[in-house]
Order: sequence, then C-alpha cells, then structure tokens
Amino acid sequence: MDSPINNKEAGVEVKRMMNPDENFRYEYNQVLSNEEFSVALSIGSSYVGGFHSHPSEGYAMFSFQDIRFLLNVYDKASSTRKDEAFNGLVWKDSKGITNTNMIKINNVEALRTQLQCVE
Repeated sequence: MDSPINNKEAGVEVKRMMNPDENFRYEYNQVLSNEEFSVALSIGSSYVGGFHSHPSEGYAMFSFQDIRFLLNVYDKASSTRKDEAFNGLVWKDSKGITNTNMIKINNVEALRTQLQCVE
C-alpha cells in the first residue's frame, strides 16, 4: 500500500484460521484495484476484516461503503470470529505522513439501524 503514485485503492484481506493444534493464526492477502475509490475485499466465515487505502484525491475518513463493508464482515463471519470484525483505513496526510485508523463494532444492532436509515 506504499505506492509512489497514490491514485488507486489497494487492500489487505485478513482471515483467522485454526491450526491443527486448535490455536489460531491470521492470514493476509493483498488485493489490488483498478478503481480509484474502491477495492473488493472478501468476506466469509473465516474473514475478520481488512485494511484498505484511500487515494490522494480521497478523504481521510471511512466512507459509507467502508461502514457497510464492516457490517458485511460481521454478518458473514462465523460466530467465533464476529467479535473480531474490523475495517482499517490507511491514508497519507498533506505532509506525507501515513496514518492508520480502524473501526470495530460496539453495538451491531445500532449500526444496522443507522445504515438502514441512510439506505
């Protein structure tokens, strides 16, 4: 996600997988996009979230699409992974400093209600 020309979104999917000894490990998969303001990150029973970048012309905050992704991660994650659901955003400020922000769900029903009010 450290591109000299920051004009496309990029992301990293995060899965929580169980080892044979029943301990967990995290797997990461980089996803590149040809789109300026979107990157398709996977969701499913093993996924706990992802990180993505916003391009230079984007905003240094989570978009509505980013919040929807967080709820989708939560909804599709297995019951043992729901409490880890997150979405991370990486962006550079005007001084070139890279910043990372993350969001998690505190109250899923409140989030669901707020998203339904907007859609």
